[in-house]
Amino acid sequence: MPIALLNPAAALAAAIPSPARGVWYLGPFPLRAYALCILAGVFVAVWWGDRRYRAAGGAPDQVLDVALVAVPAGIIGARLYTWSPPRTPTSARTATRR
Repeated sequence: MPIALLNPAAALAAAIPSPARGVWYLGPFPLRAYALCILAGVFVAVWWGDRRYRAAGGAPDQVLDVALVAVPAGIIGARLYTWSPPRTPTSARTATRR
């Protein structure tokens, strides 16, 4: 069965073409398309989370204060994870069975 019949959203996402260029240069600095998407996602998440938190009675700008620590910590943690030694398939299986 074609995937378009199973999930129309997947068919729509598959129909979106890739950009002709994935990197733009601002002087000597490369600006990558996936980095722009990550930044847009962070901004939307902080904005939306702040709106929801204030609607629930939370203090204004508390979500931004947490994001200023959590986002860089997440980026550093993800980078450290990519540098960690690879796990063998058997160690991954035994780690999940405990």
